[in-house]
Amino acid sequence: MSKTLLIIDDSIVMRMMLTNILKEAGYDVIAAENGQIGFEKAMEFQVKLIICDVNMPVMDGHTFIRLIKEQPEYHFVPIIMLTTMTKKLELDSEIKVWMVKPFAKDELLDAVRKLIG
Repeated sequence: MSKTLLIIDDSIVMRMMLTNILKEAGYDVIAAENGQIGFEKAMEFQVKLIICDVNMPVMDGHTFIRLIKEQPEYHFVPIIMLTTMTKKLELDSEIKVWMVKPFAKDELLDAVRKLIG
């Protein structure tokens, strides 16, 4: 079974960096620049884990999480919130890991491995 991950971040540099790290570790990666596009891609592809930023244009990370968790096929899919915000906010119950940018590559890969192997 494929281990496809969805990255949602409005920074192209962050998306490219995450994509490179995760592909090098053997994961398939789909990337989106905001929550709306991320939601559309999640409906098109079945992903095993989502890495999402909080502050993005069009649809922010919290709105995305609320919408994606309403979908039965995504109810149990783990989410890593990757953000510059140091304070956790309301949707913590849906977030498995909260990581603050900048992050260590090994920290990210350890979190992904713990959540999906």
